[in-house]
Amino acid sequence: MFNYKLKKMKNLFCFICFMFFTLSSYAQFTATKDGVKTLDGKNFYVVEIPGKTANDLYKLTNAFIISNFKNPNAVSNTLENEMINLHGTYPQAFICKKVLGVNIFANIDMNLIIYFKDGKVRFDTPNINSMYYNNEYQVRFSGGVNVMGEGDINMFKKNGKINKKDCVDNFNNFINSFISQICDYLKGNNSTNEDW
Repeated sequence: MFNYKLKKMKNLFCFICFMFFTLSSYAQFTATKDGVKTLDGKNFYVVEIPGKTANDLYKLTNAFIISNFKNPNAVSNTLENEMINLHGTYPQAFICKKVLGVNIFANIDMNLIIYFKDGKVRFDTPNINSMYYNNEYQVRFSGGVNVMGEGDINMFKKNGKINKKDCVDNFNNFINSFISQICDYLKGNNSTNEDW
């Protein structure tokens, strides 16, 4: 009986360690009542990409934007080889709530500024310009006044406690997945077929 419990505790410990490693390797930013922050409290997140110059990383990021946006010139401002300001609206970015079992998606309008150095890419904390659903209701981090029957969503209460956990989790997943897609592309982990 004791060995069974010990084995079960070891498995649980291994699972927790695995989950922590997985989450920490992809979770760069998180929603707070005051907006988006990094997990370590900085205003930026740096990813090391050895073997690539600032010019290489700049070009690859531009290639990512060109291949993922319908009108790439309209969504990015650049300072060649130094930075890109990516501004876009992301329709149906994340599930903000469910109504009668139906997922309701929020749209995000945001800026993401990316800087380049040899072997490094820096992502500034995303600036969220607006979040909304059904073209009329706002999704806010906190602070909005909700009148009974109004459809606006506050992710956090004014005291900083989570108000809508699923909404917060889905928002965090969207932001971090988007940045991870860029990082994977820069590291050469994209699935394009080079043999053509």
